[in-house]
Amino acid sequence: MRSRPPTSTDKNGNKLYSWRVLVLPYLEQQTLYDRFNKNEAWDSPTNRPLTQMMPPVFRSPSHAGDASTTDYAGFLGAEAMFDPNKKITFSNIVDGTSNTLAVVELKGSTINWAEPRDIDFSRSTFAINGAGDDIGSDNPTGCNVLFADGSVRFLKNTIPPAVLRALVTKAGGEAVNYDQY
Repeated sequence: MRSRPPTSTDKNGNKLYSWRVLVLPYLEQQTLYDRFNKNEAWDSPTNRPLTQMMPPVFRSPSHAGDASTTDYAGFLGAEAMFDPNKKITFSNIVDGTSNTLAVVELKGSTINWAEPRDIDFSRSTFAINGAGDDIGSDNPTGCNVLFADGSVRFLKNTIPPAVLRALVTKAGGEAVNYDQY
């Protein structure tokens, strides 16, 4: 597996654009990917018009927001899949790819799909449709999540925060049975 960083940065470490731009070629969006100036930030004068061309895959079917805001984000942090300090490979996912969340649904997101912004692991409430602004959907009973193995599952909002946190960590060593919630 070729690993991808959560964001692209310039030589000075300034964030340029999101992982969502980096995965475009794998989503049959090579033409859009090629149009991005990879040496400039997502909101540069050159790239800004492209940020209005969000592929539908980054939008929830119930999306009611701006046409350029994504409904999906990953968790940023050393314990999560999107580690800002290193590229993650399958060997780093000690808890197993079927037990580790990669991307979650966001309710009311204000994140432009090309923007290098995701959920801060250290500030998450680890609650679905709770008071926090990090995980949720228009479905009052839960939301869809993408696991590192590529599977998409629906997690109910009754899942305890400790169990959800365990699913977000890639190498916490927790044994998680989330099907019971």
